[in-house]
Amino acid sequence: MSFTFPSYKEAMQMGKEKLASTLIPIKAKKAQKKAESAQLDLEEKVAELTVELTEMCTVESPDFEKIIDLQDELTLTERRLEQYNTILEQMFPE
Repeated sequence: MSFTFPSYKEAMQMGKEKLASTLIPIKAKKAQKKAESAQLDLEEKVAELTVELTEMCTVESPDFEKIIDLQDELTLTERRLEQYNTILEQMFPE
């Protein structure tokens, strides 16, 4: 990528808003990638909680309070994941 300097006169006429507008697509993509990363973290957490919950149900003496706590955490994490999906679909349509 090669950068060509605009003339000083042109740069002064462009103003800060115009110069900042060139960064908008980059900032939008960065925000999208950040949301996608958080989404992947939540997907991983859902999988981990599902495995942990399954394991808790297969022990000889289940701890029902712990199972209920894990169900609550799993439900909350799944809800947050759905919210991220909605955010990504609405804020970053392709």
